Amino acid sequence: MSCNHRWLLPVALAACPTLAEAQCIAQDLVPAPPLPEFSQLGQSVAFDGQTIAVGHTFVPAPSGEIGLVNLFGPGSGGLWIPTATVPGPATDPQSWFGRAVAVDGRWLAVGAPMESGTLPNSGAVYVYQLIGGQPVFFEKLRSTGRQLGRSLALEGGRLLAGGDDAAHVFELGPNGWIATQDLFAPPSPGAAEFGASVTLDGDTLAVGSPWFDAGPSLGQGNVGSVRLYDRVAGQWQFTQQFEGELAQGNFGQSVSLSGERLAVGAYRGGAGAIGASHTGAAFVFDRSGGAWVQQQKLLPSDSAPGDDFGWSVDLEGDRLLVGGIKSSGPGRAFVFDLVGSTWSEQQVVEPLALDGNGFGVAVAQSSGRCVVGSFSKSTRTQLLQQGEPLFACPDSISVASGGRQDLFVDGGAASAGLIYLVLGSASGTSPGIPLGGFLLPLVADGYFQLTLSEPSSGPLAGTLGVLDGSGFATAGVQVPAGLSPALVGVQLSHAACVLDPAGPPVVTLVSDAASLQLLP
Repeated sequence: MSCNHRWLLPVALAACPTLAEAQCIAQDLVPAPPLPEFSQLGQSVAFDGQTIAVGHTFVPAPSGEIGLVNLFGPGSGGLWIPTATVPGPATDPQSWFGRAVAVDGRWLAVGAPMESGTLPNSGAVYVYQLIGGQPVFFEKLRSTGRQLGRSLALEGGRLLAGGDDAAHVFELGPNGWIATQDLFAPPSPGAAEFGASVTLDGDTLAVGSPWFDAGPSLGQGNVGSVRLYDRVAGQWQFTQQFEGELAQGNFGQSVSLSGERLAVGAYRGGAGAIGASHTGAAFVFDRSGGAWVQQQKLLPSDSAPGDDFGWSVDLEGDRLLVGGIKSSGPGRAFVFDLVGSTWSEQQVVEPLALDGNGFGVAVAQSSGRCVVGSFSKSTRTQLLQQGEPLFACPDSISVASGGRQDLFVDGGAASAGLIYLVLGSASGTSPGIPLGGFLLPLVADGYFQLTLSEPSSGPLAGTLGVLDGSGFATAGVQVPAGLSPALVGVQLSHAACVLDPAGPPVVTLVSDAASLQLLP
């Protein structure tokens, strides 16, 4: 992979949909204002395609080490820029605010597991509403347990928060977030740390217990486990449990669901009779016929003791991102793709600077872009982003409330000053339209004719123009509020082409299609 490293930074964003040929550019996601030296930057990360949330648990301050969360969004030139800072509570600087973060559309959740309420270290989850990209405090959630907010998962109107040997489900109601169910693991010979990791997708959730003991007398201490639950008749019901294969393996340190697929990290597992070597491994399970079955155990191609591979995982479809916080010393992140029926390593993301460690402590991905955080106080990690010809954000809009989809055209520096045109179709992307030796991934229909004959008019903004000095431009599609419900389910596709106007116009670049789904 060829990368143009321009910047250094505490969080890495790697966008590599075609890993073998990806051209990546390093980008700096420096908070504004910059944080003090020795801040632990990127201990938690979340990414929904529109917003990147980066948690910093220990930031030096006069009152002690406090936590805060920085938000980033897409800006001009294809760069991600700081949009907001969310400070932790000044009244409890040791709350570990930012230990976990989750973002989904208009909601941001931040965990503060060591905040004291009616009981010491009972924890809390701070919920914010994102309005115009800016966080507005909405509500603070508590539970009867301890260390609420140690881990978080957020999807739509549902929030799953891990605590100390419990996981708590909250649902969004008409007057706020409501605690609907508490989940507890059965008794364990030791401290299982049920709730250390959580994941949620639709009506399925999983909770990790990395210190679960299968039976110390059998040499199975700290083997770790993951419990799966399905929502049936409005209640979460336990369905299946997996245990690690090695004592001291800490299976369940990290978990991630994507549809009918589950990824689990075991950072002290991997090879050998016990997990004390800290080699690490990741496991992929698929649900088939109602039962979850292990499909593959994953190790890095250069797996070695001390890697702590599997400390973090994030799964999206056929791509798995795994963090190894001590791999090769400072830590690395690994990208695996499902090729045919086999998961195979596609890419290794390394920090630019090699002092410090902890790169890979947190990972997140969305639509081919990957975010990697680090807990090293030296903050020597990186941000990578692939220069895709067309990137759309968001990928869905409600016909009731309306909104705008931004279309970022990036032709690269070689395309600076050339003409770009964004075209669209309401009929899909295949078989495509031959265009100057390229295949434009759109179907010619009425909407296509509109985008061709009336660019930058009506709902189309900036869809025809000249690329700037970096080969970049921003276009958009505005969906008005109050459209007919009959349009729900319609999917629009857009693609960009770049033309050289010197002499007879010549097409020099055609992008992949970006979709826009119309929702209720």
